[in-house]
Amino acid sequence: MMGRIRRAAPALLALVACAAALVPDAASAGSETQFRALLAKHFLQAHRAIPLFSNPAVKSGEVLSLPSEMTLLPRDRCYSLPRVRYQRMNASRTQSFDSHAAATAVGLPVQRIAQIEAELHGRIGSASSLQFDPLSQDEPPAGLDFSKPGTAPDCEVIRTILQGSSTSDVLVTRVFHGVMKAELTFEIAGGGSAGGSLEKGISDLLGTGAHATVSVNGALMRVQAAASPAPLSLAVQSGVVNLREFARVYLAPEVSSRQHLEMLVDEYLGTRDRSTMKRLRDAVGSMLADLGIDLGTKDKFYYRFFAGDGVLPATPAVLADVPEDMWVFAGLLAAAEEVARGD
Repeated sequence: MMGRIRRAAPALLALVACAAALVPDAASAGSETQFRALLAKHFLQAHRAIPLFSNPAVKSGEVLSLPSEMTLLPRDRCYSLPRVRYQRMNASRTQSFDSHAAATAVGLPVQRIAQIEAELHGRIGSASSLQFDPLSQDEPPAGLDFSKPGTAPDCEVIRTILQGSSTSDVLVTRVFHGVMKAELTFEIAGGGSAGGSLEKGISDLLGTGAHATVSVNGALMRVQAAASPAPLSLAVQSGVVNLREFARVYLAPEVSSRQHLEMLVDEYLGTRDRSTMKRLRDAVGSMLADLGIDLGTKDKFYYRFFAGDGVLPATPAVLADVPEDMWVFAGLLAAAEEVARGD
């Protein structure tokens, strides 16, 4: 197999890692875990896609190694592909989660948030959400067949993926690109009489690297910050899908167990208390163990939805054969696994 191609570019988790240097390790780790769990849940449920955390420039037709997201094969190695086509989509928004985690996800460390609160003599709202706007997808023109890679030795990895024999590589057939933003709301003590001067002062405090805008309306100040001003690769669809694994996992637990797991995950996403995080992480890990999910392995359990015996090409028709409830549960399991593996 060809040598692994590394892309040294800034990415989503790199921003969180930069923030980690400015805040206590435990708080940063908790925010990062919340962020990973949120994106895993959102992209599997809303877009049938695997979230990306460290490779911001993926294209359809490439092969990625998971979980490192290193590019194993470029898109033109085993296929003769036309230039990528981009399609604009409706903006997408995640569920609400802890506002400190939302801030660090877009490059605003908790320490900076504390400085803003001190400046305002106020406090940040408890919850926020991430939005992806603009959002687009790239995909080859309709009818392109990924089932026939080239005959070069390097292309054997693709044949392995198409046979379902790979558990750590993914053939990318669609990429979701977007600008990830968070809107944070602060309550201002004594109202916002300072107006424009306050907006400028907070903007100066955030700095130009924050990619943020500030607006004040009465006693509320809104800060909208972006992880990057340019669109990044956010998630990818796999070239194959394992309907058998979807059905097996979905039918294993009782409905009440699925509801309880979702309650635990959502509570984890909404808290910033370290002792509560640990209690919820242990409870989620126990539930996953009851479902037969081994957290001791390197590979993420939810990757099995895109590998194994009986995989099928992930065409729009095949993806539509997976009931909505199964995608919802797959996203929940992915989030739960990120929580249980977190620090």
